[in-house]
Amino acid sequence: MAKKLSTEEKMAIILEELRREKSVSQICREYGFSQAQYYKWRRRFSEGAKEGLENGKKSRVKQLEEKVEELNSDQDTQMISGLLPDQQLEMFEQRFYLF
Repeated sequence: MAKKLSTEEKMAIILEELRREKSVSQICREYGFSQAQYYKWRRRFSEGAKEGLENGKKSRVKQLEEKVEELNSDQDTQMISGLLPDQQLEMFEQRFYLF
């Protein structure tokens, strides 16, 4: 079984090929993994680089996740604030302990 490589090691390996220092087949033989694995790492590396170049903008998925969380929190607050104290406690227990 091949040694598990750190993120930094994977990046160094990908950069070897991108700088044309070695071919993909040479790299895979040297480090003991398949070309398919190499191309998966390179694709992920490229996707991360693209996200990093978006000038600090959050990904659309992350923005939507935060908005959903905000709306759920607001809805819970509004619903609970309209209840009597005993009902608030009961609602809280049902919402967070039973699920």
